[in-house]
Amino acid sequence: MDVFLSDEARLRYEQLLSGESLDEHDEVVHELTTFGLVHRDSGTGSLTVAPPGTALRRMLAGRQRELLDALTRLDDQYAQLELLERRFPGSDGGAGETALARSAAEMAAHWHELTAYSTGPCYTLRTTSAPTPFEQRWAAARRLSHLTTPTRFRTVFSSDVLEQPTARAEAERLIGAGGQLRVHPLLPGELVLADHGAMLLVNGPREQLALVVRARGLLIALRHYFDLLWSRSVPFGRTPGDADPPSPAQSQVLRLAAAGLKDEAIARNLGRSTRWVRRHFEVLEERLGATNRLTLGIAAARRGWV
Repeated sequence: MDVFLSDEARLRYEQLLSGESLDEHDEVVHELTTFGLVHRDSGTGSLTVAPPGTALRRMLAGRQRELLDALTRLDDQYAQLELLERRFPGSDGGAGETALARSAAEMAAHWHELTAYSTGPCYTLRTTSAPTPFEQRWAAARRLSHLTTPTRFRTVFSSDVLEQPTARAEAERLIGAGGQLRVHPLLPGELVLADHGAMLLVNGPREQLALVVRARGLLIALRHYFDLLWSRSVPFGRTPGDADPPSPAQSQVLRLAAAGLKDEAIARNLGRSTRWVRRHFEVLEERLGATNRLTLGIAAARRGWV
C-alpha cells in the first residue's frame, strides 16, 4: 500500500485498524476514503475502516481502471496519428524508416502500438528474464500485450530463460490462453514483429536500446529470419527430435516435394486429389511448427525425413 498512500495516510490507517476513532473532517481520512480504505456503511451511514485485504483489492481495482483509461486515451492518440500519416504521407522525408528507443517507457509505447494495431499475427523472440528494474518495466509491458491478445502471438523463448520460474510461468499462461510457443537453445535478442513494424531490443555499450524498424524490406527479412528460427525450435514442453515420424503417405508427399514436384504433380503420382496433398502439407506444417513450405522442408530435413 505504500506505493499508493502518503506516509500520513498509511500511519492513520494503521491507527484506525488498531481501534482509534474516525474524524470525518480529517483530510487524511478523506485520502483514505478516496482509495477505498475507509467507506460509508450503506445501512448506518457511518464511516468504517476496510480490512487490509479488501482495502488493497479496492486500491488495485482503482489503479486498473486508471490504466485502462490511459490505454484508451493512448489508442485514441494513435488513431489520430494514423489519420495524420494518411493525410500527409511521407512528410518526414523517410526519417521514420528506423528509430532508436532508449527508455523503457518508449519501448513499452512502441510495443503497444505494434501489437495493438497489427492486422495479423505478432511474432516475438524472448531472451530476457527481467533481472533489472529496467527489464522488469519492459517485461511488464510485454506481458500486458500477451495477456490481452494471447492467440495472436507466436513466440520463441530462449531455453535458458525458461529456467527462471517467472518466465516459465509466463510461458505456461501464454500457452494456456491459446498462444503458440516454441523453445530455441540460442536466440540473438528480444524481438516483436508485426505487419507494419518491428522492434529489436539490443544491449548498447552503456545502455539498453531498441531499434524500431518500419522499412518494408527489413520487415520481410526479419519475418524470414523468424520463420527460420521457428522451424529450428521445438514445441514448449518437448525435447528436440521427439516429433512423431511421418506416416507412409506423408513421407511420399515429402519426398516428391523435395524432388521439385508441384502439388498437382504429386497428386497425379499418388493417384490422389490436390486437396488431399495440401491437407497433408498442412498437417506436417502444424506438427513441425513450420510457417510455409520452405521452413517445412528445412524442419523435415533436419529430422532426416527427406
